[in-house]
Amino acid sequence: MSKFESQDYQETTTTKESITICQENGETKEVDNTPKFTSEEIAELLKTAEKHKSIGNNLFNEQKYEEAIEQYEKALDNCPVEKRKERAVYLGNIGACQVKLNKQKEAVETCTKALEEDPTYTKVLFRRAQANEKIATYSSTNSALEDYEKLSSDPIHKSERVVLDNRNLISNAIKRLPPKIKELQKIEYDEMMSKLKGFGNTLLGKFGLSIDNFQTVQDEKTGSYNIQFVNTPNKNGEGKSDSNS
Repeated sequence: MSKFESQDYQETTTTKESITICQENGETKEVDNTPKFTSEEIAELLKTAEKHKSIGNNLFNEQKYEEAIEQYEKALDNCPVEKRKERAVYLGNIGACQVKLNKQKEAVETCTKALEEDPTYTKVLFRRAQANEKIATYSSTNSALEDYEKLSSDPIHKSERVVLDNRNLISNAIKRLPPKIKELQKIEYDEMMSKLKGFGNTLLGKFGLSIDNFQTVQDEKTGSYNIQFVNTPNKNGEGKSDSNS
């Protein structure tokens, strides 16, 4: 085994642990402690990383996704920070495994890391869009739409094979997602208001009141809203107001 194969992740990447904060002449400075390798050493590390990637690819094809992730992580451990495109590929492969394992949130995070290494990595951008859409929250669906639109319009991405092969899917998503986003926004808003109402009723219940004792009424002239107190709300939350506004 090469002496470089035992290098761990912290020793081959720039992380918080590789930064030393020191004081010099009253000034705070950061000193990068990331090991600096020769070209020969980088080549050796990359060779080891590519071996792990190859093993990972074979495991992926055998649908052994957890084991494949382990190999891609080992590839990352050995890959020098200078090789950003290679690192992006290893991260992208991990993201592909996470999608297969239905770990969509983890896949989004991993694909984002891959895009930080290589913003031109179109396949990963497409993968992130699909993962975000599967998460199906307001925020994730909105992010998916942004990625689909970028794939469709950005000169860096729109001529790539993965975009051309999925042109109809991307185009349909751009048309289909906006109303879905509005629907999810309303659902999440209603859920939030329901939780707030429950919390409010818990507090007001100590005084024999509930949220239904308070109503918002819009002033027809100014358009502003006033809060009115209702003595005896009916089933529809309506009742006599004691508000002086």
